[in-house]
Amino acid sequence: MAALTLGGGGNAEVVAVGAEHAVRLDGPLAGLDSALAAGALCNVTTAIGVLTSAGRLAEGESVVVLAAAGGVGTAAAQLARTLGAATVIGVTSSPAKAEYARGFGYDSVVSYDDLEREVAERTGGAGADLVLDSVGGAFRSSVTGLLAPFGRHVVFGNAAAEDVTFEGNHPWYTSTSLAGYNLGGVAGRAPHLLRAHLEQALARVAGGTVRVDVRLLPLKDVAHAHELLETRASTGKYVLDVHA
Repeated sequence: MAALTLGGGGNAEVVAVGAEHAVRLDGPLAGLDSALAAGALCNVTTAIGVLTSAGRLAEGESVVVLAAAGGVGTAAAQLARTLGAATVIGVTSSPAKAEYARGFGYDSVVSYDDLEREVAERTGGAGADLVLDSVGGAFRSSVTGLLAPFGRHVVFGNAAAEDVTFEGNHPWYTSTSLAGYNLGGVAGRAPHLLRAHLEQALARVAGGTVRVDVRLLPLKDVAHAHELLETRASTGKYVLDVHA
């Protein structure tokens, strides 16, 4: 059994969750490694949601993924390919993260300083059709300048812990759209959709369509895991082994 613990308890040996948040690892999922299942539930599910339900990615479109080396970013690059994206550009905060992210199917991975030039070159000046933004901060307000007409800016996180404000006329003036995706919000308001995305996520991983880079840590190292996440030094996905 794999379960999405949105209400907390992810560090526990036993946790109670709603039935719609738990998926039995049987049938086509019977051979799925438990650590992979745990690592996929949040990140791959979110990647599916932001690309499809929020981002409405269409075949032949271009995608920019901020925080490209993270768990959602690495999954989104692979999923965008399977959904027919023509160009997938990743953005990272360091050369080491860029090198790591390149192994997940991006056409290119660049720094935030080089992104505007890269988007212009890769799209022939047309701009990106979809930008996935979990970073926030000052960069969030500049995303519109990267978008093609009718491009979509999907916000699904705020790693910088710094929000920005958009005026109501912003989509009108720019001919772009601002959308959002929140895993907990979808769970509360559209549980059947979340359930479908959970099952799709596990099926993609079990079938080999999406590779999840899981680092298994003993429970005693939980503080170190949180430090890596909070300092944005992490790549891939961390899973705690409560029995180690």
